[in-house]
Amino acid sequence: MKKYLFVIFLVAVGVVFASCKSAASQEEVNQSFRGVYQNYNDSVNLEGAKVYEVKQGDTLSDIAKAFYGNINGYYFPLIMLASNNVVLDPDFIEPGMKLTIPDFDKNIKVEEQAAKIGYYFKDIADVYKLKTTKNAADIRENLIKISSQLGK
Repeated sequence: MKKYLFVIFLVAVGVVFASCKSAASQEEVNQSFRGVYQNYNDSVNLEGAKVYEVKQGDTLSDIAKAFYGNINGYYFPLIMLASNNVVLDPDFIEPGMKLTIPDFDKNIKVEEQAAKIGYYFKDIADVYKLKTTKNAADIRENLIKISSQLGK
């Protein structure tokens, strides 16, 4: 019986060690976000953009819904790209940050512009492979869906 408990303990320790080792650090996530922003920095159309100051309790998804419509909360990466000098990771916005809110129609409804942004959404979805938040997989799936719609 002691042998079985010891084996179970070793397996449990191995699983914990493997999961800790495979999880990306926040710095790795930040580096990935920076790389994507650098690749697409000139892709966002800022004509007609607005500025929004983050308030206590805000999330980027809620801000996207407020500016782009209730069904468009997953378009928050557009705000991230326009505000990459302010916000790096969407999970770490703070009151007082001033975000640039690009015009939705000029970036999503114009076919050529939407295609550029579609590639960006795909690359941001890839960064979500590294994130360990409970909703990261769902966000990634939705960003991939948006990317494929924009790339048409």
